[in-house]
Amino acid sequence: MSVPPPGGGLGSNSNYILTSLCNNITGLTVTINVTQNIVHKDSSGIWYHGFGFQLNCNSAPHFSNAFQQFIFILLGTPIGDPQINLALNDYTVGSDSIYLEYFGVLAMPNLVLPAGYQLQMQLKNDTKDNIVGITWTVTDLGFLPAPNTPITGYWSPSPLQNPPVLTRQHVNYIGIDGHIHERLHDPSYNWVDNDLTQLSGNGIAPADGSALDAYFGPDNGQHINFIGTDGHVRELYLALGGQWINNDLTQLSKGILPLPNTPLDGYVDQDGGQHVNFIGNDNHVHELFIPSHGHWIDNDLIHKSGDGIGPRPNSPLDGYIDADNGQHVNFIDTDGHVRELYITPHGQWVNNDLIQKSGNGIAPSRNSTLCGYLGPDNGQHVNFIGTDGHVRELYITPHGQWVNNDLTHLSGDSTPPAPGSPLSSYWGDNNSQHVNFIGTDGHVREHYIHPDAQWVNNDLTQLSGNGTVPVPGSALHSYAQPDGEQHVNFISPGDAHLHELYARPHHQWVNNDLNNLQLVNRTIQPLPLKTDQFAPINAFQVNLVGPINSDSAVLSSGAGTITYSAVTPLTVQNSFPSCTASQFGTAETANSFYGSLDAGPSNLITQTFSTSAQPMIHFHGPTKGLNLPLEPNKPLKPIRR
Repeated sequence: MSVPPPGGGLGSNSNYILTSLCNNITGLTVTINVTQNIVHKDSSGIWYHGFGFQLNCNSAPHFSNAFQQFIFILLGTPIGDPQINLALNDYTVGSDSIYLEYFGVLAMPNLVLPAGYQLQMQLKNDTKDNIVGITWTVTDLGFLPAPNTPITGYWSPSPLQNPPVLTRQHVNYIGIDGHIHERLHDPSYNWVDNDLTQLSGNGIAPADGSALDAYFGPDNGQHINFIGTDGHVRELYLALGGQWINNDLTQLSKGILPLPNTPLDGYVDQDGGQHVNFIGNDNHVHELFIPSHGHWIDNDLIHKSGDGIGPRPNSPLDGYIDADNGQHVNFIDTDGHVRELYITPHGQWVNNDLIQKSGNGIAPSRNSTLCGYLGPDNGQHVNFIGTDGHVRELYITPHGQWVNNDLTHLSGDSTPPAPGSPLSSYWGDNNSQHVNFIGTDGHVREHYIHPDAQWVNNDLTQLSGNGTVPVPGSALHSYAQPDGEQHVNFISPGDAHLHELYARPHHQWVNNDLNNLQLVNRTIQPLPLKTDQFAPINAFQVNLVGPINSDSAVLSSGAGTITYSAVTPLTVQNSFPSCTASQFGTAETANSFYGSLDAGPSNLITQTFSTSAQPMIHFHGPTKGLNLPLEPNKPLKPIRR
């Protein structure tokens, strides 16, 4: 049965008191998981704005250190960028401050604590149960991908850089909530998770099994294509400086419906025209096309190329623009051959059989994918997995003939691709070529060649020093940034996390778990106290409140969980036990609310928190709160790198 709320209710600076039946509490860890963006709207303070989570701990009456605070604060000022700060605050039984330490640890783009962030405070005890240290961690968990999600992505110039010499990374996937998510990294701050379905107005979401494709336009517009639950081809679109919108391209083009399991591929031509390719329910390859400043239309490319042979039922699609603004759309036909729908500027679409043109060599396997790209010399490369189980490349130089290269053989006949392996490829900064696949050993691998060298087969899983391999059936996506940084994304088994194999020029490959990025790990031990000021704790509460100086904060949204774990079993009360020195709490306030809890005892307790649409503020707190100078000429301590 739930414990009745405290007298002040379950909100703001009034939460349950957790104790251990007046025994010393040891091994306490408080973990806060943010499940909905906590968004700051307003604060009552003159200078500082923001909000924070406070772990407020009480001790027995005979200890001089009667009240210990351990705090996360997201704080901003009119002249400074927001940052996550950590604070220590100790009071005597008479409410006099013993110690105050306050320092910034993590720059943030705004006063928003994103969904997927995990904040943790782990208290350290000595042999007498005194609190002698603390470890704060901030981990970005992002939003978990659906196990069978496609992965796509691109890079874009960072609008925060002037000039924009550095680039942003965008990795798109479908989350376990059925929404399209973006893992975004800007050089000016850390990774963030954006729910693009929500940001575009919570419109039509992707259908089960929908493909994803994304590209970045020359007008700095971002485009992510998918098949909606209405069966239409849709586009999430963001113009520079605008808001995400959800465009129904099937409706806008008055076009044919796609097959439910159609692949998608899109690109921008040199004139700014946008092209989104799919297979229609007539089993033809179609193109949704909009010229710069024009309207969307639906082109039947099979019909326009002479009503020739069309795609087989499970055909992949891949397309690209060449240096002459020619368009190339590749598919696998009903005869099992790789074909190319091709048009030159002001020309007519033609349907080329690339297997035949390359000498009627090895054709793709029944479940092969396709991946094509253009080299800086205008050479064309179309990769597939052959009926011999090898990674192959259809290749043509300008004014040359198509050839069928066996990359597995050319790289030393080492580990071939697993049956059904995805393929992803890109051109590196030193004119190098990279074709990624999942090997029969389950590792992410790369066929790699640079000018005047031979193809090699690199085991990127091994080179990264991390044993995490893709889950069977994982998607694979890769790209290179203009500065030469390389990225290969996949989904891991078990935890279904989004991973990135990442290499900087002249550095080693590393394996980054994009659903477990530790942004802060700060330990202070011993605490900066005198010997007689250390004390154990026997009660505590956690509050989501305003930043400092008894401020109130108004939050426009926010939700999550608070998990309390300890070596000593915890019990839940609605008032302070008699064994505490004083009924100390916090003076800061906010429109936060907490879920009800059972009495316990338990070593592990989880509580929900959320915000109200209407600010309901407790204006009076039992302590003076965390006091900081208000003068602008006393800036916060800088972030320590």
